[in-house]
Amino acid sequence: MEYKLRVAGTAIGELSEKIPSNIIALNELIKNAYDAGARNVHITLDTQKQLMTIIDDGSGMDEKEISTLLQVSKSNKKYGSMANNRYVQGSKGLGFLSVFKFGDIVTWRTTKDKERYFEIDYNEMLKMEDVSDYKVFINESTTKDLKSGTSIEIQLRRSYGVDQLREFLLNQVNRDKILNSFIDSSFNIILEIEGKVYQTQTELSLSKYYEDKQLFYVTYESNSHQIVVQYLNHPKYGFQDISPVTIPVTKIDKPKKFYLEVELMLYDFTGGKKKNHIDKLFIDPTNSLTEKLIPLIYVNKNLFNNYTLFDPEISRYKKSNESLTQMIGRIQIISDDEELEFNSDRTQLQENELTNTIKDTLANINLFIQRKSSEIKNEFKRKNERYQPYRPKVNGGAIFFDEVSKVAESEKEVEPETPVSIQEAILKLKKIETSLFIPTDPIDLKGYLEKVEDTQGNSVDQSLISYEINGSPIVNGMLTSLKPGENIITYSFEDPVNGKVARNLTLHAIEKVTPLVTQKPDRILIPNEAKQGYKIKYKLTQITELVDQLNKLYKVTRVSYIEVIACSLRSIFELSIYELEMSGRIEFKFVNKSSDRLLDKVQTLIRSISGNNMLLSEVYSGLGLPSYKDFKNSLDARDYGSTIKKCHLGAHKSTKSLSERNLEEIGRDAALFLVIINEILNNPKIDWAKLGNPWVLEI
Repeated sequence: MEYKLRVAGTAIGELSEKIPSNIIALNELIKNAYDAGARNVHITLDTQKQLMTIIDDGSGMDEKEISTLLQVSKSNKKYGSMANNRYVQGSKGLGFLSVFKFGDIVTWRTTKDKERYFEIDYNEMLKMEDVSDYKVFINESTTKDLKSGTSIEIQLRRSYGVDQLREFLLNQVNRDKILNSFIDSSFNIILEIEGKVYQTQTELSLSKYYEDKQLFYVTYESNSHQIVVQYLNHPKYGFQDISPVTIPVTKIDKPKKFYLEVELMLYDFTGGKKKNHIDKLFIDPTNSLTEKLIPLIYVNKNLFNNYTLFDPEISRYKKSNESLTQMIGRIQIISDDEELEFNSDRTQLQENELTNTIKDTLANINLFIQRKSSEIKNEFKRKNERYQPYRPKVNGGAIFFDEVSKVAESEKEVEPETPVSIQEAILKLKKIETSLFIPTDPIDLKGYLEKVEDTQGNSVDQSLISYEINGSPIVNGMLTSLKPGENIITYSFEDPVNGKVARNLTLHAIEKVTPLVTQKPDRILIPNEAKQGYKIKYKLTQITELVDQLNKLYKVTRVSYIEVIACSLRSIFELSIYELEMSGRIEFKFVNKSSDRLLDKVQTLIRSISGNNMLLSEVYSGLGLPSYKDFKNSLDARDYGSTIKKCHLGAHKSTKSLSERNLEEIGRDAALFLVIINEILNNPKIDWAKLGNPWVLEI
């Protein structure tokens, strides 16, 4: 017997959610334009219309190419090969998934031999039990003014946070990475945000960055397998009559399966560097608070969003006089080898023989450059310590110089520096991302700290740690309020060697404060777990009146009537199940003995809904919730079992173990259960023919 392998629509959602950031999602869309031979790609964000458009002047797509686009994770391209004098970028079919990082309704309009357009509804795809059944209709335009290219119009989903996207793109550290995601003078990226236009820098000379602090300009390329170090007359070490030094690379294998080119500017920031430099291209976006400088890695001319492969601080683990950690630059890796593979979000190399060789080579070249450049710097330092420069003398207001330079304490040999071993500063958090419901009790942010040490190996007292939320200081690390959505919590301390050391915790605050539309919209205990204005339409029970009464009672008494409230919350589950059974939609069939029939019914129902993609998608759509993934994760049968048991405590007078917070948690679960039952009862899009009428659930 043969069966067709089917893929549920939710798989598309899970794949698109694996794209971790805006930079990577936009980069995938830009790469599609690049592979199409475009000279220009124009990205526009219109927050008023809640639209993002990506328009390129590339070759466009014909029907065959559209068909390939719509086959997820399929591509006819060979990554790293040459086509139209460019290195091919796409090969995984990720460009199609990237659009759904931002919105649900996406329209493509493309012109090659003809103008064609089509639209895809992300939410409709999610509902499919087999996504291959989703039909995309390709329409043709009759226009005669054909200009090749492709436009993508994305209707931004409201839950995504248009304002947050705007702030992300206006942040110069992020914006510069997007605009300069390719090293190719024939390709221009334009970003327009509410009328403000930014575009690719045509010249990226390293010499314009921190000119007064430049120490060495260093290059390497794997064909010659040697580095060239040019001293730039740093004010600390003075003028040195020295030509660029060419040094063969020894004890490091010459790359064979890939070409490597390195261009670096090394600095000595003695006296500090200017803050708020006009250009943020070489700022590490994962640690932007400290404005840590970092070389950028380009793989086949495209920016690789990895900031650890060529770590400037790699030599911090070695002798301090071999360390030159302040640097910017470009590292280019060129290869079409099939083993050049990335993880799903293209921020790391996969583990194989080639990628391990690339990692080792980058680390060794990095150490070699820092060691050899440090040797030259240390020679300058020793020379300056041996011989004093000309010094001005003041005599009667006139300034003149000694005729000869003085020898420092005769001409003693200077003792070599004693190496000082230091370690990397540690600021480790127990989590880097979490979520919680608001409103919430005050949060002690110190609870997220796991380990804090400075570069001298000393533990850092928690009183010396500073806390910020979205750039604003937090007193004593106690977080008393949160805005809905994404919040960036920054932990930092002052290290005696590195200066400010910081780490971020991303905290997603989920607001649950919109009232149910019952007789009295006063939300205290039982919130609305659906879209604003959502109405409960039970036919047999006065459930909305009970919700109103419980909210009012809880508001006035809090836990004074905890037994009454706990039992009444259990009644909400009982009345909802009763309404469901009397509708004839669902039949619970007990095949095993049950000690708590309500608990078993609730758990079985929750488990059955979460396991049925069609039903889950229809309920999710009807409720109008912001995140499918969060909704699905909230349907945990064990959690609901625990909730029913807590309700049961009220009936058995054991409420001393129930707190005000416990009641609010039960109230939220009851509220979600209410609206889920309401959808099952009233959503006309649920296909009961497929589920069975009634839908029999065995317990």
